[in-house]
Amino acid sequence: VQAPFLLLSIRDLGPEEKALLQQQQFMVDLTHELRTPLAIVAGSLQRLSRQEPLPPQVRTGVTMAREEVERIHRLLENLTLITELEVDSSCLGFGEHRLDSLLESWSSSLTAAQRQRLHWDGALDDSFGLLRVDANAFRLVLDQLLDNALSHGVKDQPVNIHLQAEDLRCCRITMRNLCEGGKVDEEVLRSWQAPFVRGSLSRDGLKAEGPGLGLALVRQLVDHWGGVLTVSQSQSASRTRMEVTLTVPFSSNGGS
Repeated sequence: VQAPFLLLSIRDLGPEEKALLQQQQFMVDLTHELRTPLAIVAGSLQRLSRQEPLPPQVRTGVTMAREEVERIHRLLENLTLITELEVDSSCLGFGEHRLDSLLESWSSSLTAAQRQRLHWDGALDDSFGLLRVDANAFRLVLDQLLDNALSHGVKDQPVNIHLQAEDLRCCRITMRNLCEGGKVDEEVLRSWQAPFVRGSLSRDGLKAEGPGLGLALVRQLVDHWGGVLTVSQSQSASRTRMEVTLTVPFSSNGGS
């Protein structure tokens, strides 16, 4: 064939494919239906917390309840996004963005304590072109990776973010942190990218264990913008150095 052509292939879905689509649609509908009652509970707890005076035990209980409601809300948001990405990747809005603008916007949304733990390696220069990415997805990925690093890492150690341009193809972003204990098997590292698989939490009695959706959501988002996610570990004395690297493609239009 000497000229461009378009080949259309039409077929019926098999029983397993239909069942999977029905299951995915059910999860989308379920998470949407749960948002309204959850918002009502959150609003009621907020109004109750404003009542004065509240006995100390009641105030503590209300505070704990509000924190748990917030956890459920984040779980639903992440679960909804994961399911929607499986059903229809067009829910992401791709565009051309400067890396420095994306990082500045993300950094400004962090708390002072989070910014204090961050250490940046590598400077932005002309080798960093425009990125083709969904800006909200990009910020969400960095949020999830930073939350994992702070939750599972050594409390008095910084979280390093290294930036590197890979020729004209993509930008490589690596987040590094130290964890207590030894390395885990490669199979375990891969399993952390599956939904509802949890790593070992660095417990201080204040932070609740997450649902195990962080890396699974990150992997899906990175896959959909055409990047690659890798998770690796190396031994450093009695501690383990964790590295999570993701790539973001440069726009075909180039520029910086």
